[in-house]
Amino acid sequence: MANINLALSLHFYQPMPWQSREVLARIVERCYRPILQWIDGRDGFAFSANVNGSLLRLLERDGHNDIIDLFARVVADGKMELFGTVAYHPIVPLCTPEEIRRQIEADAAIKARFGLPPHTCGGFYLPEYAFSEEVVITLREAGFGFTLTDDALFAWRYGQTPTDYLPTVKGMPVFLRSRHWGNEIDKADCDFDRLRDKLPHDVGHEELRGQPGYKVVAMDAEAFGEHHEHHVDWLLKPMIEAWSRPDSPVDIIPFRELLQKFGPDRREMFVPAGTWSTRVDDAIAGIPFPLWDDSRNVNHRLLWQLVNIARRFDGDPRVAETAMFMLTSCGWWWVSRDSPKFSPDLMKHNADLAMTVIETAGDVDAIQEARRIYSELLRPHGLLR
Repeated sequence: MANINLALSLHFYQPMPWQSREVLARIVERCYRPILQWIDGRDGFAFSANVNGSLLRLLERDGHNDIIDLFARVVADGKMELFGTVAYHPIVPLCTPEEIRRQIEADAAIKARFGLPPHTCGGFYLPEYAFSEEVVITLREAGFGFTLTDDALFAWRYGQTPTDYLPTVKGMPVFLRSRHWGNEIDKADCDFDRLRDKLPHDVGHEELRGQPGYKVVAMDAEAFGEHHEHHVDWLLKPMIEAWSRPDSPVDIIPFRELLQKFGPDRREMFVPAGTWSTRVDDAIAGIPFPLWDDSRNVNHRLLWQLVNIARRFDGDPRVAETAMFMLTSCGWWWVSRDSPKFSPDLMKHNADLAMTVIETAGDVDAIQEARRIYSELLRPHGLLR
């Protein structure tokens, strides 16, 4: 029997409402279609997944209905386990409980329209693995049984990542995805020939010392085929095939099975707030979400000021959907320290959505204040003429 129980989770997401048709078509051809067609044609469980409502709407917009049908079929056949999530990829700890509930309900409604259940494992996917203790109550009230976040800050605090028990926060199990193995698999030069011996050795012998345990690897689905051209054929397919055999030292299993195996040993613990990218120095500085809410980043500060004005009017049905769009995480990320290209034009999408909310539903004072902040945010970048 395998002594390493591996939970593999892939995140399928593209941002509404501005992802281009050309980019989506390329990702569909390089990544989504080859992965899903392959899963559909094989027997047995492949991996767990998050599929945001925003992606499903984009696929419908551009006529990729076969991809939607494939998602529905592989989930119905039990070949892919599905997480619940928020529809439009906000940073959940930066949302109010009401905003989280709206986004969860919107995601479930979109999935229902396309023949998908809201989830099949009872787990909740946090965009960017952005976790804080405060969100747990809202997630539990929404009916979710567990979630997952990154392990780096937990390992820094406690010295290691759990492999044979489940940390819980306010009674909710919190799985910790391996930042190390996520980064290793996402390298351009990684293939299964390199991973086949390295992961079983490093995890099985060094961490587990031959005893049964688990590891969580969670990453973007686009790493396979879009970020790295050959990762579908050279890494994902052979990894799943090899680590689904009875004689393998690694067994890829659903999260619901991990809960059954390791759930009896639960330990209420402090899980630090953070994301997949939060560094130890960020945590020490009290900035758990640095790519989306960094007080040292003037663009972050001004965009949140604008969004916070718009939030005062998000209950107006005329702007309810736009108010959800404006919280999409991408705008902040593209002007963050780690963005591959500083792109204030992408930040402008969020600012424009916030302005639409305010100018549609706001009062005179709110509109005046918002226009001042909007100008202060965008004029230095040459985005106002």
